[in-house]
Amino acid sequence: IMQNFVYPGYLETARTLSQKLIPIFKLFCNLFGNYPFANEKFGMAQLGFNGTQSYQTLAFVKNFDLLLTTHELSHQWFGNAITCNSWNEVWLNESLATYSEYLAIEKGLIPDVSADDWLSETRSNAQTDGSIIVKESQSYADVFMMNKDCINDKGAMMIHSLRQIIGDEAFFKGLKNYATDPKLLYHTSKSEDFIRHFEN
Repeated sequence: IMQNFVYPGYLETARTLSQKLIPIFKLFCNLFGNYPFANEKFGMAQLGFNGTQSYQTLAFVKNFDLLLTTHELSHQWFGNAITCNSWNEVWLNESLATYSEYLAIEKGLIPDVSADDWLSETRSNAQTDGSIIVKESQSYADVFMMNKDCINDKGAMMIHSLRQIIGDEAFFKGLKNYATDPKLLYHTSKSEDFIRHFEN
């Protein structure tokens, strides 16, 4: 189900790192529901720039860093199978993908990063002014550069706080119900849709 496109000199490294992504893939299927593009594939294409971009079934990455590829993999559920209704609510894609990193870390699937270190760094980044809702998004830079700490990190900490308040059973049930909602799957969602599933 995984097909990657890499530079020849990076092939063995990519092969090794891709193998480490398989247990994370299985974790996400368990937590979020079946891989939403199971009739296709998931893959990564290596490019020579520092940014990343996730498209349906394919993520563009510079290297196959496990934390980064975990984030991009989770976008298949949060961003591609269900995408935000507008850039103003891109937190639905990015906060959930960022928190997915933690879900893999706490299971010991990203051994180079400790759960405590991830929480500490993410909490520190989250202590920034602004909202996870992008009030006036005028450009790509507004969304992904100027508001990254709010959208990714503050949003991920909000999700973590929600989990602590309602407990794991309700949290993971709400998360899977959101990710598999037939009214949202292969469509768009709003904050209200996310809230509704967790209130239920």
